[in-house]
Amino acid sequence: MRRSNGADAESTAVRSLLLFAIAAGLALRIVVLVVLGTSHSPTYEFGILGNNIAEGKGFTYFAAFPGLGVLPAVDRGNGFEPAADYGPRTPTVAGTPQPGAYMPPVYPTIAAAADTATTNPSSQIRILQVLNLALFVVLALVVFQLGSTLLGPRVGAVAALGVAAYPSLVYMTSQVSASNLYLPAQVAMLLLAVRLVRRPTDKRLAIATGATAGLVGLLRPEGLALVAVVAIVMLIALTRAGETRRRAVGTVMVLLAATTLLPGAWLVRNSVTFGKPTFTISSQAGFLLWAGNHEGATGSGKTFTTGAEAQAGERRLVSRVQLLPPGPTYELRRDAVFRHEAVTWIRDHPVDAAAGLAKKAFLFVVVDPDDRRSLNVPYLISWALLAALASIGVRRLRPRGPEWQLVAGYIAITSLVPVLLVVLPRYRLPVDVVLLVPAAWFVTERPWFARQWDRRVAQGA
Repeated sequence: MRRSNGADAESTAVRSLLLFAIAAGLALRIVVLVVLGTSHSPTYEFGILGNNIAEGKGFTYFAAFPGLGVLPAVDRGNGFEPAADYGPRTPTVAGTPQPGAYMPPVYPTIAAAADTATTNPSSQIRILQVLNLALFVVLALVVFQLGSTLLGPRVGAVAALGVAAYPSLVYMTSQVSASNLYLPAQVAMLLLAVRLVRRPTDKRLAIATGATAGLVGLLRPEGLALVAVVAIVMLIALTRAGETRRRAVGTVMVLLAATTLLPGAWLVRNSVTFGKPTFTISSQAGFLLWAGNHEGATGSGKTFTTGAEAQAGERRLVSRVQLLPPGPTYELRRDAVFRHEAVTWIRDHPVDAAAGLAKKAFLFVVVDPDDRRSLNVPYLISWALLAALASIGVRRLRPRGPEWQLVAGYIAITSLVPVLLVVLPRYRLPVDVVLLVPAAWFVTERPWFARQWDRRVAQGA
């Protein structure tokens, strides 16, 4: 009976801390939303695509204008006109929309739903911010589950508290960004993958993991690379479990088939839209490669180029792609120009390209001086504290096994992709969230925490 009471008291303490984390996190975020309002939350590309979808113009980001070229454009009911900051607001002739797949489809579609439900941009942003509050709850719950699966419910609850209080995550709730959606989706995929390597013959779990990975791919295409890590670790786990190679490969094929379902449907749509086989989720991979790999590249997604001569070259390149002939494949041809420029520069300047990678690694791991938000004191202190606690936790924990191989692969790929392309502070958030788990374990192992926790459990027994 005492053991039962003790287990019940431990479970109650965990549940209480989790509920406190969610309640405190919601309260903190609501205060931030009230203080910041909607002026700090531009809708960027999501607003352009969402507006055009809501107006019934399809998944369109660009339109061609006589005398101006092809520009980002919106149709607010009177024909396409250049989007703000991209050209004159009242062209003499409405633009001709270009078929598109400029971004992964899920979040622009959500932005379109918010646009349809409102009559002004401010209300659209508010709806998306309310959605972000719900997504915070989902993120806290999946991080709790991940921490519980790896290191126990107590660690999971403390990690969820970290999600609630981490400044960058609090601030993200105010932003119109796909990050708010792909963070819980990516962590959920990792959670399911961890469970899958423990039950590698569970085909239903393989389907769930693959389907979640497919959703991640429609939010952040590079997330699909994580499936390769899952597949390799699964094969190793199945082989070690004594499964035949045929059965092991069969289970992995179930995972891969489930993964390709959603992205595959979108690729078919893109192939039909562009009138040719298309194998990319979005049509800006070449642009992102160029953004971090060209003469004068800063490596930052906030300011692409430094130096007067290099900036002049950037303007010439932008003008060049704007003047490409419009047509069904405009976005693909535009992206190919950027990709060619990037690959040519990397080939001709290997030393500068390697130095650029080192610089982007610094921007990713330490700070991006070109993004004022990453110079914010709470941002810097919280990241330094998290990195320190997680590093000490990993060193003392010495994690082993396929589950931790997945975590390591997740962190490696999530870090590598921005360093190869271009860096923004929010690109590190998927890493930060997972690092909360070993950091939480270290905290729970401190004597002061153990005393407080045991006292709370004893009171509930």
